Amino acid sequence: MVKLIAIDMDGTLLTPNHTISERNVTAIKKAQEAGIKVVIATGRAYHDAREIVESTGLTLPFICLNGALYINDKKEVIYKMNMTSEQVEHVSDELDNESLHYNVYTDKTVYTNSIEKEIEQYQQFIDVMGGDINAEERVMLRVEKGYLVEVEDFDEVYDREDEVVLKYLAKSSNRANLHRAQHQLNEVEGLYATSSGPGNIEVTVKSAQKGKALEAMCEELGISMEDCMAIGDNYNDLSMLKRAGTSVVMGNASGDIKSYADIIVGSNIEDGVAEAIEGILER
Repeated sequence: MVKLIAIDMDGTLLTPNHTISERNVTAIKKAQEAGIKVVIATGRAYHDAREIVESTGLTLPFICLNGALYINDKKEVIYKMNMTSEQVEHVSDELDNESLHYNVYTDKTVYTNSIEKEIEQYQQFIDVMGGDINAEERVMLRVEKGYLVEVEDFDEVYDREDEVVLKYLAKSSNRANLHRAQHQLNEVEGLYATSSGPGNIEVTVKSAQKGKALEAMCEELGISMEDCMAIGDNYNDLSMLKRAGTSVVMGNASGDIKSYADIIVGSNIEDGVAEAIEGILER
């Protein structure tokens, strides 16, 4: 019996326009009414994820930054898993060596050293994923809200005593550089590099994975992992898809990811999340 559902956002819950369909919202609310816990499990920063979800009227807990941050539905930080100064140095040096543009995610906000590069890469992301989004408007709105902050040098972030680094997101059209950096960083003890989509890698501490965060949440709630359903579409979802009693993979996922599925549903354009939830509610 499913008692908890963990749902990825990009490529899963969200449409290409980064919205949540009415059918998906309705399905989540029905699951909650049936006593099923629902949690968002995303690589996104909390403020980005929360704004999208709360605009629909949903109130949910969040596993963010691929498991580096867990915030409950009362907006209380249950835990965060930050990098040590040595790990920060390892990651930044490797990404710089491969000439990769990257964001630094802290427990305060997200940093970039080039807004211009952010717009350029966001447009590339839209071109690949589809969607009717104005890249410049979307990036500048994040800047205006303080969700994205430009700094000249990341060292000024690293030197702050009241702020810790939780994740790096590197983006590039040069897949060879990305793959090389991912391989090298996964060789460093205590680090974990994965991917949430074409042309990126995401780096956290090894203990910060969606699946491990989901296990911690289940332990807190007294729910068996066997009674969990995880819904996702990409490599950074594998840790929860492998651990959950029921793994649901979106129709838009690659064949590699689909091989881990107990159930394959429609794509994120076809309300695959609602399809999965409706299926368990009808049992």
